[in-house]
Amino acid sequence: MKNFVSQMIHTLTRDNNSWAYFILLFLSFFFMLSLYLTPLSSNDFWIQMKVGELIRSTGNIPNNILFTFTEAKSKPFVAHEWLPSLFFSYFLTYFGYYGMICLKFTLFFILFLLVLKLCYRVSRDRILSFLIASLCLYTVNYRSFFRPEIVAYLCFMLQLNNILLFLDTRNMKYFVFYLLVHLIWSNSHGSFLVSVGLPVLFLLGSLLDSYFIYDNKRNFFEDKKNILILFSLTILSFGVSIINPFGFQLLEHVYNLSQNQFLKRTIFEWFPTFSPQVKRTVIYDLFILFSCSFFCVFCFRLRKLNFSSVFLFVIFLYLAFQAQRHIAFYALAGSYPLALMMRDLKKKKTFRCIAYFSCCFVFVGTSFYSSSYGNTMKLKPGFYKSARISDHALKFIKDKNITGNVLNSYSFGGQLLYHFYPRLEIFVDSRVDAYGEKYMAYYKKVFAGKYAFLRRFIKNYNINYIIINKKTMRRLKVSGNYKKLTFDGWKVIYSKKSVFILQLF
Repeated sequence: MKNFVSQMIHTLTRDNNSWAYFILLFLSFFFMLSLYLTPLSSNDFWIQMKVGELIRSTGNIPNNILFTFTEAKSKPFVAHEWLPSLFFSYFLTYFGYYGMICLKFTLFFILFLLVLKLCYRVSRDRILSFLIASLCLYTVNYRSFFRPEIVAYLCFMLQLNNILLFLDTRNMKYFVFYLLVHLIWSNSHGSFLVSVGLPVLFLLGSLLDSYFIYDNKRNFFEDKKNILILFSLTILSFGVSIINPFGFQLLEHVYNLSQNQFLKRTIFEWFPTFSPQVKRTVIYDLFILFSCSFFCVFCFRLRKLNFSSVFLFVIFLYLAFQAQRHIAFYALAGSYPLALMMRDLKKKKTFRCIAYFSCCFVFVGTSFYSSSYGNTMKLKPGFYKSARISDHALKFIKDKNITGNVLNSYSFGGQLLYHFYPRLEIFVDSRVDAYGEKYMAYYKKVFAGKYAFLRRFIKNYNINYIIINKKTMRRLKVSGNYKKLTFDGWKVIYSKKSVFILQLF
């Protein structure tokens, strides 16, 4: 029996054992499938698709809010995510909603492979690389919306791979590729400034490594040209950042967004990770899971880290403290120091065998659990729709020929404007940063149950239809039998699955 176990350990941990790694790749595919082949659940998705549609039809990027019937339609709107909006809009047109679900899974699986590639390059251990990649992508799962953010995640991992390849090979093609990826990132998501700072971080880290850790023979920066190259990469990346339709205005917009205290007080994804609201959710659990896993390894393998990896981890840990939306970047950034700490473990064959079976267990267990109970967002894998306005309600709006100015709930704005603008115009959508604090306070006042104010608002804007959810109905202090309900000449003409449509008679 002892010989059998020894033989099994030896077989599983051989570097040339391709079938063992094929099993891991096969299981990881279903692991990712169970987590990411899920419906598109973000409010912003529909707005981005409409923006992409307008760019295609007009050849111009919208520079105003545009879709509302109030005076806010002339407010400025910086569509800084125009590039993925355009691409995804084309894709939706040709492949439909279920094709978008497949595209979302594909992009996240590519992200998994990029994390896996980075971990293997650093640790030279396939088994532990799969384990790290699965931990990272499980943590990222709470942000598995179909938004331009996925492009930012992909660009971030590409840039980490690029800069490590350059440091290893000094091949200038990675320098050029870094700038090309940065160009895409700066036209896709506001987090592109991370790409500007990465070369500086690795430059400082490598200089400190050469001074405190490496001896003269291993001094990577003996050739001063490398210092100049990394510094030049930072300057050129900053210059590439303004190659976008908005120029320097994009940099100003990103800065203002990062300093917007109203967003941080109002929008859940901007809440600090240790706020009471986040602590009650699975997001906090995922943060604790990743952090505990990291620090368990850290306690035993601290000496394997270099300064660059420490800087990277600490910076993104700080960002994760500031806003829970950054936990995903924190997990991806943590893959590099984790891989460093897992180096030189090939001789520990028993440990690697345990890691192999643990990895298989995680893949299989997560696949079964997510398929039965849903992923971290409580969504089960499959081709179905989970949008807030059902297809049945959308068909009713179309068949009823609802047009004109529509008073709507915040969460319904994206779908309504995508499917029916310009036939109807909405009151509000989820672009809170563009509407501003005063307008969102105005929105809350309209639905605060003060009927005198609501009557004046409806009269001033000539509103004949209201499309709201159950929560908004309660704000209006309306209860009872919704189908028979009437107030001020309004009658509920549709009420299914928390969608209520009222018409003025």
